[in-house]
Amino acid sequence: MNNADMPAMAIWNPDMNLGDHAGSGLTKREHFAGLAMQGMLAYYGNVDADNCASYAVEYTYALLKALEQDKEPTLTHVSFESRGELAKALIDGRTFKTPCSGVTLMYIDSWGWGSPFRIMRDGKDRGLMNGVWSQYDNLQEINAAPAEPWYLNIPLEGIECYVSDVNATPAYEMYGCASSNTVLISRYKHGYSMPFRCANDGWKYATPVNEGKIT
Repeated sequence: MNNADMPAMAIWNPDMNLGDHAGSGLTKREHFAGLAMQGMLAYYGNVDADNCASYAVEYTYALLKALEQDKEPTLTHVSFESRGELAKALIDGRTFKTPCSGVTLMYIDSWGWGSPFRIMRDGKDRGLMNGVWSQYDNLQEINAAPAEPWYLNIPLEGIECYVSDVNATPAYEMYGCASSNTVLISRYKHGYSMPFRCANDGWKYATPVNEGKIT
């Protein structure tokens, strides 16, 4: 789930018993769009509804984008098997820094002359990547996409998991004895005290068997 679709002001009360989406409320996207539309209606008065809604959505996306860009960049260590793998990653739009010199490696498809594989520093082009191709096995990826939690992509077949209401990291064997059950988790209910669901039952914690592969 991306930032725009996260609850704006999530509230959860297990006694509400209102179903899967109880307490999730408006998403950040919906909340921001509503505020933008409210502001335009208050300022301009009676305006065309479709135009007002379109502008509200446009301003919402602009705000969410600006908020994402304002974050400090994250650096994740990566190691490629070859220069070719690094080149493919750059062409796919990923960007990297070299740990030693700290320059940024980018692929700029619209580059007008010379190689589109460029070295950047302080937002300015510093030339070709000739001297850094050999560092393909020791780089830092800038704002690498985080791996999405397994429970947000549960297939229809379900995922076999070790489950527990006590142990935060259930596994088949702990301290020399079998301590957790294994069941087929079919869905995850955000905000529930027992979010990992199987039929009509639920557990507080779950760990996929075989790294989440269906067995």
